[in-house]
Amino acid sequence: MSTPDVAASTGTCRMCGAKASTRCSRCKDVYYCCKEHIANDWKRHKRLCVPAEGVQARPITIDAILFPVDEDMPRMVKVPCDVRHDDSDDYLDPSFFIMHRLDVREWFDLEGETFVRSFDFGGGAVTGTTGYNLALRYDDCFSINGSPVNRCVQSLTRGMAPHSWGGNLLVVRHEKPLMYCVRYYNANMREDLPRVVEALMGYGTDTYKYDPDAANKWGGRVPELEY
Repeated sequence: MSTPDVAASTGTCRMCGAKASTRCSRCKDVYYCCKEHIANDWKRHKRLCVPAEGVQARPITIDAILFPVDEDMPRMVKVPCDVRHDDSDDYLDPSFFIMHRLDVREWFDLEGETFVRSFDFGGGAVTGTTGYNLALRYDDCFSINGSPVNRCVQSLTRGMAPHSWGGNLLVVRHEKPLMYCVRYYNANMREDLPRVVEALMGYGTDTYKYDPDAANKWGGRVPELEY
């Protein structure tokens, strides 16, 4: 958890708006008036906390659904995730400047003939916000580098998936409003797996299309995205 960093400057407490002189010790951008407010805001702030210059970066982790290449059933894994500033100055909204980058080296051989591509499809809606997408990370070069066909996908689709997915697959949630600067949330096996299987069954066919109303089909709205 972020710890207090007493500074000469003052600001406004992120939680209550009171005058405050205690800053987040990692990013040194956000102010708090007391330790209680630091603790209460950490769940939200940690995924937007970009380490200041000279502060060692410590990645957060994102829950993802792993479709192992050599197993029959998917399972949850934790993927390291760096929080950083986007170097682009094309955005007017300051919130676009903070982005996430997943470290997927445990599941993909990034040193070999591997290109990890993201296939995004509709996920669901969230109470009070516009919703989230699901992102499927996969090796787009599996047919070239000799990766075997994904046994987990074959099992879940009973061998009827029109596209022969190879290598490992990872599924995470990300914010729907952010079109360029992606930020990730924890995936949920119960809520997301049916949607993923449907996408796997439709990918590569003329009938598949992005489903913006997927929330009504796959469980409706969730209270909030977990991170």
